[in-house]
Amino acid sequence: LWEFGLTPDWETAKGPMPGRYRVGFWYDPTVRTVFRDTLDGRREAPSRGDDLGGYLGVDQMVFKECEDPKDSQGLGLYARYGFAHRDVHRISQYWQVGASYQGLVPTRDKDVMAFGVSQAIYSSQYRHEVRPLADRETVYEWYYKCYVTPWLEISPDLQIVTNPGGDSDDRDAIVGGVRIRVI
Repeated sequence: LWEFGLTPDWETAKGPMPGRYRVGFWYDPTVRTVFRDTLDGRREAPSRGDDLGGYLGVDQMVFKECEDPKDSQGLGLYARYGFAHRDVHRISQYWQVGASYQGLVPTRDKDVMAFGVSQAIYSSQYRHEVRPLADRETVYEWYYKCYVTPWLEISPDLQIVTNPGGDSDDRDAIVGGVRIRVI
């Protein structure tokens, strides 16, 4: 895995707004079976290794509540994209976008509320050769991190998953959870 990144601060009237920009790629020598219709198992599917993939990521604060450079209250946006070869990976593309706001609730300056959308796109070769109903899985996620004490965080999370597992005829799913972090 190789990653290159920048961490610039936009200078604004309300002070610096931090950002993080990444581009990376990965290499995997593992030999994998190529997605091929093998005539009901009567012939062997080809294999290959030396696989490459890549990704991009951006995180950027776009609004600050006050001018204090140490205060991180405000709105941040993020986006990510990744890809892999479609002949040996079920998911050939992935993207995610979202926003988070620290200090949105008055008197809760450290709390973070976020919303994001992500999508895993199944490879066209996998869909054509192996599983015709494989399409894409989309997740909508709402998240809230509450700082109860300086050493205790509670984070409820709600996800709505459309086409779970990528099957276009499967029912949608609703997933809820709570994370508790003791520091």
